[in-house]
Amino acid sequence: MRKLFVICITFFTILVYGQETINDNSSDGFSYKNSIQIDLLGHGCFYSINYERLLINGEKIKTLGQVGVAYYPESTGVIRLWIPISINELISFNSNHIEIGLGQILINDRMPDGVNDYKLFGSFKIGYRYQKPDSRYVFKLAFSPIIDYWDKFDSNVHGAQIEFIPWGGLTFGYNF
Repeated sequence: MRKLFVICITFFTILVYGQETINDNSSDGFSYKNSIQIDLLGHGCFYSINYERLLINGEKIKTLGQVGVAYYPESTGVIRLWIPISINELISFNSNHIEIGLGQILINDRMPDGVNDYKLFGSFKIGYRYQKPDSRYVFKLAFSPIIDYWDKFDSNVHGAQIEFIPWGGLTFGYNF
């Protein structure tokens, strides 16, 4: 589990390095590399706060890395901690974009015996993104199912099935 934690922290550190704007001559490239976003529903279950970093700023194809967090008190009955990490591709048509993403969600839940249980869920997304190239704001609407595969590969859990959970979400963000 420590290795996974180190990988997550390393990925996040690489994403947040630098906050400069992009000065390319492409009229279709984004002007800002960083974004803070709030997901309603989506990969953080009911909400998540996410940081997104523009990695490749092509004219028609863009690549972004994203990491987020959602925390729910034990009294809610929801898995306590969600950390979604994903790589997203944008196919751009001026201010309109098709977004396709693939990722993992690290979750932490307390078992009935009081022990913390860490698992990974798979995730992907396909959706619509509205963002003008020089805008400070972003809006997204996506189908973002969650795949619970962890117990299938756990030798202590017998008869577990891979569970596909259809899900979706709205995102509002600020670019900087």
